[in-house]
Amino acid sequence: MAELPAGLRSSAGVGAAGIPDPTEALLASMPGAATLRIHRKITILALLYAREAKRVNEALSQSSQVLQAARTDLSCTGCRASDGEATEPIVE
Repeated sequence: MAELPAGLRSSAGVGAAGIPDPTEALLASMPGAATLRIHRKITILALLYAREAKRVNEALSQSSQVLQAARTDLSCTGCRASDGEATEPIVE
């Protein structure tokens, strides 16, 4: 799983190096700042989730293609093994 960005790890507005983040300081001084921070964190989490879901979907698609190719190859091999001559593959 991907590591969370610094904005999600630090709720005090201090960056990883201990330097205050000016964006966080500005947001904290505004009315409704807590709501803005929450919406920002929700957006970041949604982007991370979408990225991870896309990666998993691509991996699943690649596995499906490999399995389909193996299935086709095995069905053709079974056809040729019976008589030694090539026949139509059994594909459902």
